[in-house]
Amino acid sequence: MKNHEVKKTKIPALLLILILAAAIRLYRAGEPFDGFHGFNEAWYSIIAQNFSVKTLLYPTAYTGEVDYNVPPLLSYVLFVVFRTFGASEFMARLVPIFFGILGVYFVFLIGVKLYNERIALASAAMLAFMPVSIIVGRNVQADSLFVGFILAFLYFYLKGRSSSKPAHHIIAGLFLGLAIFSKQPAVLVIVIIFLWEITTARNLRFLNRYFIIMLTAAAAVLLPFYGFHLIVNPAALIDAQHGGALRLSELPDVSLLGFLLRESVWAISPPIALIFLISLIYFIRRANDGDLLLYISIAVYGIFFLFLHKHTYYMLPIAPFAALLAGRLWSGEKYQSGKTVMLTIVCIAAALVSIFLLCGMKF
Repeated sequence: MKNHEVKKTKIPALLLILILAAAIRLYRAGEPFDGFHGFNEAWYSIIAQNFSVKTLLYPTAYTGEVDYNVPPLLSYVLFVVFRTFGASEFMARLVPIFFGILGVYFVFLIGVKLYNERIALASAAMLAFMPVSIIVGRNVQADSLFVGFILAFLYFYLKGRSSSKPAHHIIAGLFLGLAIFSKQPAVLVIVIIFLWEITTARNLRFLNRYFIIMLTAAAAVLLPFYGFHLIVNPAALIDAQHGGALRLSELPDVSLLGFLLRESVWAISPPIALIFLISLIYFIRRANDGDLLLYISIAVYGIFFLFLHKHTYYMLPIAPFAALLAGRLWSGEKYQSGKTVMLTIVCIAAALVSIFLLCGMKF
């Protein structure tokens, strides 16, 4: 595992990417809740407002029922933001926008950790302008939070893996707990780590005291809310974890599979999808440990998307790893000027696709 440090000369380029990512997400962010997921946006916002008259232990929907289906962290954050700055659509959307940009930043850090600054910048730039990252990344729903937190978790897990410092494992565990407390699919990152460690090391030595420290830190985040409800109302809590779209899980037929794949191409934009496909094929026989982490992450969340939850916004946890793998084409010293021009064209094209889809609130 390589251990690069971020060079100061790359910071202006990273800042430019983050500023542009914020600008495109903030455009008309104060519009009324509407579109494909206007109901979701209103749902979480009302729960947050209800905390003013209800205890934080009972996330209460507009129906008067306690929502056990999705963890309440997003509504907690919205509650704090509303109490501090006032409740509005704009303030609500600032929360997922912040975490979406945070995800772009951590993709850069992971890219530096696994590869180098060139790949990291290319990956961050492509993620910043992916349609699914922009549109879902500003929807008031929990996906932006859990993806941002799993990327933070992965970065600190990689740091702890190379440094063996307990502090890194504790921080990684806290981010893991926050990710799961944002939305349940975040737990799949544990499966990803397990498969990656088994594949690369071919042993179970990673299940050491540092790993236990990490899981303990994660459990500490989850225990107050879930511990309380396991005691007070275990039946409702457990039943809710089987609810929602998960009950409708089924194998997609050929027609549905084709539709989902076409949706996926537009979710990451056709130009980035093409680069991703080239990288996917080119590096599969040359894969190093970092590449394997990306392949496994894409496979795990890809299976989850295709066979369990077929909402296209579940492409979001795949997007960062697709961006990192696509960014691999920017490795090497040759043709850097040409690669920079190509990256600029790809990002502009992806941004235009994002704006087009944003007009229809797709995904």
